[in-house]
Amino acid sequence: MGMDAYRFSISWTRIFPNGTGQINQAGIDHYHSLIDALLSKGIEPYVTLYHWDLPQALHNGFHNPQIIQDYATYIETCFQNFGDRVKHWITFNKPHTVATQAYDLGAHAPGRKKYTSKQNGSVGASFDVMWYEPETNSTEDIEAAQRAQDFQLGW
Repeated sequence: MGMDAYRFSISWTRIFPNGTGQINQAGIDHYHSLIDALLSKGIEPYVTLYHWDLPQALHNGFHNPQIIQDYATYIETCFQNFGDRVKHWITFNKPHTVATQAYDLGAHAPGRKKYTSKQNGSVGASFDVMWYEPETNSTEDIEAAQRAQDFQLGW
């Protein structure tokens, strides 16, 4: 296929079946094998650490301040085990989607709308981005402005 890069996600529960506590060595070994196989073929791994797969045992998730330490322990474990070979890490896949789908629309877990309906308001995230407008109506300027916007908002 001629690929020189491959992006995949590490499943938090494959490393920590209960979200925290005992490390699952079989999970660590699985990712060692995958990473080694990619590198042996000249393929650079790009690893996502969180792709919407919060361990069920951490059911209160981002509503619980303990999640900060749980996540830090999980990613530290990943960095220690795979960081000698993985040079490209993605901390959160599409955080804006997690925020809107889980906490606003309720389409994904945890689907909490307690205060949204009670206070007749909305819950969301705020991102610091820059806005770009083309300097002229030329195709080149329009495409450059769109490309700059994609870098700001397309993550």
